[in-house]
Amino acid sequence: MAQEIIPKQYRHFIENNSTTWEKQECLYDLGQMLAPRGNEVFTSNEYYGLDLIVKAFINLDSSSSLKFGVPHGVELGDDGLGNVYGLGTNISTLTYNNPIGLRNMLVNRVPGWKVPSEHPFLILMDQMNELNLLQNKLIRKVTLFFPAHLQVDVNFMNNNYDQHVCSKLVAMRKNSTDIEISLPGIDIFLNRHLAYENAGFKVVSSGNIFDPYFLSRFINLVSSYDQVATSEIGSHAFYTAALGVRTLFWDLGLPKIQPLTSQRRVENNYSVEANVEMLFQHNQFLPKNIAEEYLGGTRRPISRNYWNQLHEVSIKRDRYSFLEPVGDRKRFTIPRVLRRSLVKYIKRSIPAASSLI
Repeated sequence: MAQEIIPKQYRHFIENNSTTWEKQECLYDLGQMLAPRGNEVFTSNEYYGLDLIVKAFINLDSSSSLKFGVPHGVELGDDGLGNVYGLGTNISTLTYNNPIGLRNMLVNRVPGWKVPSEHPFLILMDQMNELNLLQNKLIRKVTLFFPAHLQVDVNFMNNNYDQHVCSKLVAMRKNSTDIEISLPGIDIFLNRHLAYENAGFKVVSSGNIFDPYFLSRFINLVSSYDQVATSEIGSHAFYTAALGVRTLFWDLGLPKIQPLTSQRRVENNYSVEANVEMLFQHNQFLPKNIAEEYLGGTRRPISRNYWNQLHEVSIKRDRYSFLEPVGDRKRFTIPRVLRRSLVKYIKRSIPAASSLI
């Protein structure tokens, strides 16, 4: 495959897809733990390289820091509606679920300025399409299956979760369903992939959450498959369906997964059946238009002017805010503009006062 020419502003987060497939299979490298780059005031903006996607879109330097929190995932609440899993900041919080997201953020008392926006995934998807990076791909007649993520704050109600998944998938494979497994880098670091490899499944990955190439690698990966499937509704299902890849829900009759602790809305009582019925046509596949709607893609093409205005307003709010971000938390402070004025006043006053002594 000829080497694509990727514009300079995209090279920080778009990986050349002529070498992607080989990298997807290098689990040792993709399972390495990475630290945040440290550019962002809100650390979660760096998940999956989301900040770099936005900065390139609005022509900001990649080393600068955004002045708003970008939500990074989609989950389903116990009412069967979309629930924003975004960072609640004291200054600006974007939500890509539009009215649904705004409502849930108000209910949960997420502080800050709350405005609708598109998920950066849609921005990246459009950019890669414009660059013809997804054209003429060899589509594998294989189903890529996404098990649920094993995270630090997640309790697997059944300790043999992966063994249960493997036994179900092995039975399906016997019925001529060719299946491969996708796991994030953290799960590979924790050696979850071994259960699937020992059961005879090929495992691929998009890497670590702090890998800036995660989403471009994800797009290159899933767009190479005939279809994808999951038994847990999460962000990955919306991403794949938005790409136009046939996205299936497989009810494997497995135990539910629920958060141990969370400051967000309690998610562990929702009905999987109701959500599947709502999102998946006849419990089969997730339509592209519904996936895009949940990712905030109601306005196409996506407006650079809108995103630039969001950032400009956020900068002004940052200057005049009585709250200041500290990591992912906040503290009361004197607004920066007022602080500078006070410093200037004090500097002028000290020489004047000393002349009176």
